[in-house]
Amino acid sequence: MTDKQYDTPNQAEPGQPPGAQEAPKSPHNPKVWIGFSALLAVLLIVMIATNEGSGTASEGEAAATVNGVAISQEEFLHEVVNQGGAGLLDQMIANELVRQEAESAGVEVTDADVDAELQRIKDSYPSEEQFDMVLAQNNLTIEQLREQLRPNVLITKVLEPEFDITDEQMQQYFDENQGAFGTEEQVRASHILVASQEEAETVMQELEGGADFAELAQQYSTDGSASNGGDLNFFGRGQMVPEFEEAAFALEVGEVSDIVQSQFGFHIIKVTDRTEADTPAYEDVKDDIYATLLSQQVGQRAGTWVQELRDGADIDNKLAPAADEAAEGEAAEGGAAEGATEEAH
Repeated sequence: MTDKQYDTPNQAEPGQPPGAQEAPKSPHNPKVWIGFSALLAVLLIVMIATNEGSGTASEGEAAATVNGVAISQEEFLHEVVNQGGAGLLDQMIANELVRQEAESAGVEVTDADVDAELQRIKDSYPSEEQFDMVLAQNNLTIEQLREQLRPNVLITKVLEPEFDITDEQMQQYFDENQGAFGTEEQVRASHILVASQEEAETVMQELEGGADFAELAQQYSTDGSASNGGDLNFFGRGQMVPEFEEAAFALEVGEVSDIVQSQFGFHIIKVTDRTEADTPAYEDVKDDIYATLLSQQVGQRAGTWVQELRDGADIDNKLAPAADEAAEGEAAEGGAAEGATEEAH
């Protein structure tokens, strides 16, 4: 039914129309934040690297023993570095530089700031259920997301005074991106999909005789929606193949189509609900536009700004030698493998 892919649990099987998924209503892109992977055990890494904190083994002691066989701290730390610990510590260093710069500027992030950003992300989804689903797909809890948002919100607050976002810029963005605001025209439809014209005509005769559409869908339809009585939920234009879309949007609520042929077979379509397009006024989305433009400008500036902080800071990275050693080891292994390949030839 569709040539688009949907990141949802009810994605269609090949050759079947998926339940339509409404696009995020806000221009603010939630996946900038949601897409982070889960972090390693940060405190443990730093404590072992610096020998700080109660209960941390002193140098030379084992990190663990297995049936009396010791796994040394050096072995553990080397493996942590190989698994991305050095990069994680580097990110923590950047976060600390940002924190110190924010403290110098008198800027702090409150729980209310994080809550506001979290709410903007939630509002960009058509439902809280879909937001929760994306969290689950990324193995994130709401609290983990909150903590990942905090340093980004802090960077935004520190850098915000550098940018002058004017009403003219926001109005231009609104004019050029009106499709990203509000909701588009949608219909909710059910259908019965069969393989042949003859089967479709049989179903039409039963419908004309007073049979229930949902019951016939369960009985005849070859589509995955059959178990739901053929219900495809709401969908907008561009989400279904042209033949199906044209027929569905031409129907009134409660009306049943003639037989519609598409590349997937023969459909009988019933529209069960409809929502008209709703585009909000500029003033209603002005704050969202400001947040979007600010996010874009901060994103362009942040990398250079953090590097400037690094260049002016006194940083003693205890994992740097281990990271260098790991990189040298990988290079040596790569060279050995390349030599073996050449020898084989």
